[in-house]
Amino acid sequence: MENCSMKPWQRVLAIGLLLGSLFGATIGFGLLSPNPDAGRYPGAESVRDQPDTLGDSQVTM
Repeated sequence: MENCSMKPWQRVLAIGLLLGSLFGATIGFGLLSPNPDAGRYPGAESVRDQPDTLGDSQVTM
């Protein structure tokens, strides 16, 4: 069986790339504006103003 170990500088580079991409994804997805049409829960105002529209609804988990 052949030994396929990484050199220390390759390991540091790989960890740096992974952490950099994680940080970039965190910043990138954190800057996105919310989309209200993507399934936002109704607020207190809509429940108070129209309570009959939310009754008799089936909920699936």
